[in-house]
Amino acid sequence: MGAWRFVVAFGTVSLLADFVHEGARSITGPVLAHLGATAAVVGIVTDAGYTPGRDGIAIAAAHPDLPYGLTDKQV
Repeated sequence: MGAWRFVVAFGTVSLLADFVHEGARSITGPVLAHLGATAAVVGIVTDAGYTPGRDGIAIAAAHPDLPYGLTDKQV
């Protein structure tokens, strides 16, 4: 398999995986609401998967004890 063919194949798989991921994320709230969950439960559940990844990366990037953490001296 040539290099360009591999790149195109890998990009196609990535695109399809992104479709599935974003589709699943977008339907979580309406499905929970349809099942009778309150607005608070829908908000907590849909944010529960997003917040640790977003905030965990931000905390790790700012942690001064990690080898690649950003500190006030570097900013």
